[in-house]
Amino acid sequence: MLKSAIKMLGLIFLVLAGLVLCWRVVVQRQVADAKAFCESLVPVIQKQANAQFSTNGVDIVNTLGSYPKQADPQWWAGRPVPALIRTQDFYLSRDGTTFLLRIHDPSGFWDDVWGYDSRWMKWMNYDGY
Repeated sequence: MLKSAIKMLGLIFLVLAGLVLCWRVVVQRQVADAKAFCESLVPVIQKQANAQFSTNGVDIVNTLGSYPKQADPQWWAGRPVPALIRTQDFYLSRDGTTFLLRIHDPSGFWDDVWGYDSRWMKWMNYDGY
C-alpha cells in the first residue's frame, strides 16, 4: 500500500514537472517572438523620430526629431502581433527623447518584464509591468 502510494506520488511529480517544462519552453519561444517583433519596429520608430528632409537634392536628417509619444498601429499593420504584445501599452515615450518597448514574461517570478530601451538599444529585464 505504501509502495503504491509512493509510486503514484512519483508519477504525479514527473507529470507535473513535464508539464512545467513544456510550458516554459512554449513561453520562452513566445518571448523570443515578441522580442523579434519589437526589434523589427525600432527602425520604423527611429525613422519617425529623424524625419528626412530634402534640400537641393541633398538629404538632411532632422537631428531635433523626437520619438512618437504613443504607438502607431501602422507600425505593425498587416503583420501578426505576437501573443505577449499588448499593443495598447507596450510602447512608452514620456518626453520623446527615449522610448521603451516592453513585454510581460509569464515565466518570470521576480523579473517578469523585458524592456527594449532606446538609450542603450538593448534588452533589460526588470520587475513589474
